[in-house]
Amino acid sequence: IVQSGTPAILASVKTNNYAIAYESLGYVTSDVKMLKIDGVEPTLENVKNGTYKIARSLSVVYKTATLERAEVAAFYEFINSADAQTIISADGYASVKDDAKAYEVKTGLSGTINVSGSTSLQPLMEKLAKKFESVQSAVKVNVTGGGSGTGYKNAESGVSDLGMISEEFNQSKAESCTSGVVAKDGIAVIVNKANPIDGMSLETLKNIYNVDAGENAVKTWNQVK
Repeated sequence: IVQSGTPAILASVKTNNYAIAYESLGYVTSDVKMLKIDGVEPTLENVKNGTYKIARSLSVVYKTATLERAEVAAFYEFINSADAQTIISADGYASVKDDAKAYEVKTGLSGTINVSGSTSLQPLMEKLAKKFESVQSAVKVNVTGGGSGTGYKNAESGVSDLGMISEEFNQSKAESCTSGVVAKDGIAVIVNKANPIDGMSLETLKNIYNVDAGENAVKTWNQVK
């Protein structure tokens, strides 16, 4: 069963006793059950300390020279600030900046910043952009989607000042760029609330989703370990 987005995934798992799915931790509701993986609960704290293994980086890709523009440098500083970490945590993502400092408002700052790419990072980036615009009122931040591939391409070509990606940075996809992690996105494994199982091993999970698992494929709930 393939669903087109978070609401459909959650609705499908809620109504199907045999369903299993995965979703960003911050979007999971109480209508479904989140499973422990290798005995570890999917919490922001466990994503942050690395004990919960199913997580991905949400990052921005950019050319170093782009940060020579004062407005872009200020926005990049903001998304790494303590102010941004509060928004990141409130939105259900794991902050990666424990020692972040409060953002200092810049005087005389103006201009337009274009950000594009990952639709996973887009909603959070829109909130960060809105907050930044509220303190730097002469700067406009345009945030659009298109996927991680678009993020790489637009940062490399200069179409966007910052490209958004929801994976580990791959230098070969944007050879003249570097990257910075904005947040960590924990991925919860979810099942119907009537399912008595409360966890499974990472190996079992792999063998549920791996189409090439062969004789190791896990196809029924009584195979789950």
